Amino acid sequence: MFAAEPKYPSSEKSDNKEHESAADKEARSLWLINAQYSSIADFRNQLGGAATVPVMINGNLTASGHPGERAYVHSVLQDKLNNLYDYGLGNHDYDFNVAACPDCAAGSVEDLKNRYWGKVATMDLSARASVFTKTWYGNLAYSRDYGDVHLVQLHNEPTYSVNFSTQSLSRRHRRTGWRRCPTTGQLYCGCQLTCIMFCYIRYTIRGLLPTRPKVAPAG
Repeated sequence: MFAAEPKYPSSEKSDNKEHESAADKEARSLWLINAQYSSIADFRNQLGGAATVPVMINGNLTASGHPGERAYVHSVLQDKLNNLYDYGLGNHDYDFNVAACPDCAAGSVEDLKNRYWGKVATMDLSARASVFTKTWYGNLAYSRDYGDVHLVQLHNEPTYSVNFSTQSLSRRHRRTGWRRCPTTGQLYCGCQLTCIMFCYIRYTIRGLLPTRPKVAPAG
C-alpha cells in the first residue's frame, strides 16, 4: 500500500494557500492524520495484520522538518502501524526548510539514516573512519523486497540540488539526473549529498546506485 503524505501540520486550506489560523490548521491536520492511519490499520487487520500488508509513505512526513513535527508523525506511525512501514524524504522534509531551519533538514536526513542504516538489505550508504574523522558515503536511497516486489526508494526528485549548513554540520545535496545501471540496464537517479559535521564527522553522499551496491553492516 502506498500512503499519501502526512505533511504535519497541514490541511486542505493550507495546501490551497487559503487563510486559516494556526490552531485550526493544527486541529485539522491531527484529525486527518489520525483518520488516515487508523483506516490503514483497519485495512491491514482485515487482511491478516500489519506484517502481511506493506505500507510505503512516499515523502513529506512533515511540513517543515521541525523536531516536534517529526516526533509526532513517528509516534503516530509507531502506534497505528506498529512501526511496520517504509518512507522516503520529500521536499517539505528537507528541501523547503533548508534556508529557514537547516537543523530541521539535517534532522530529517538523520532520522532516515537511523531507521534504515544496517536494517535493510541494501542502502546506498557506507562509512570510512580515520583517527579524527568518520565519513559516510552514499545518497540514502534504499531497496527491499516484499515477496516478488522489489521496492526502491529514491527520495525527493531527480533534479534536486542544494547546499546548506547548520551550526554542527554542513551539507551539499545534488541530484545528477537519470542513469542506466551497467549491470542490469535499469534506470536510476544520480544524487550527491555531502555533510561535514564538527566533532570530525563528515558525510559524503553521492551516486544513487554504485556499480556494486553498498550493503549496510548488521551492527
